[in-house]
Amino acid sequence: MTTATICIDSLRIHARHGALPQERIVGAWFSVQLQADFLCSPSAYLHDRLEGTVNYASVVACIQEEMQTPSALLEHAVQRTGNRLMAEFPQITRISLTITKENPPLKAQCGGIGVKMLFSRA
Repeated sequence: MTTATICIDSLRIHARHGALPQERIVGAWFSVQLQADFLCSPSAYLHDRLEGTVNYASVVACIQEEMQTPSALLEHAVQRTGNRLMAEFPQITRISLTITKENPPLKAQCGGIGVKMLFSRA
């Protein structure tokens, strides 16, 4: 076994997270960044078989599903998503997950505001 990292960069998802009622109605674009360390078996890196790794398409599907459940706070959405990924993929040992709201409703211009959390197995 060796440790490897899945990196998902700038996964864009339209969702309805936000503290303001209008954010829940209209929705917004969010960007998801993920680094997930996992135990990769020789069947993946020596024999080119999917069962020795974490299927990143399945990881993306989980993230997309969790993003469709509205949350008032990004902290809630990040925690819920990270917990689900840790539960569904036992070979993942550590996750760094950031969800950023693009173009947040502020009286300031910025590329986005997000929340980052780290998850790890004890």
